[in-house]
Amino acid sequence: MNTFIVAFCVALCISATFGQTSLGPCIGGSCPTGYNCQTATNMCLSSGGSTTTCADIRNSQGVNECPGKAYLCNNTVYYTLMTSQCPKTCNRCPTTG
Repeated sequence: MNTFIVAFCVALCISATFGQTSLGPCIGGSCPTGYNCQTATNMCLSSGGSTTTCADIRNSQGVNECPGKAYLCNNTVYYTLMTSQCPKTCNRCPTTG
């Protein structure tokens, strides 16, 4: 379990560095032009000019561990982590608003 958490933290850092840019919270479910409201976190994320596919983040060996950890999706301790790393498994894919 600790390996899973460490892998998620590393992936989260990589996502924060190379992923979408967060502008701030969504206002009334909407964001400025060029940003999409991620309803799970209520944050405006850069759209990057292209449509993104919702997918879970894979570990360093290319394996999707999310389906095996789906029981953590609604655990309050792991909610934010699972939303960012396993949006497809947890049914929290971003929507535009």
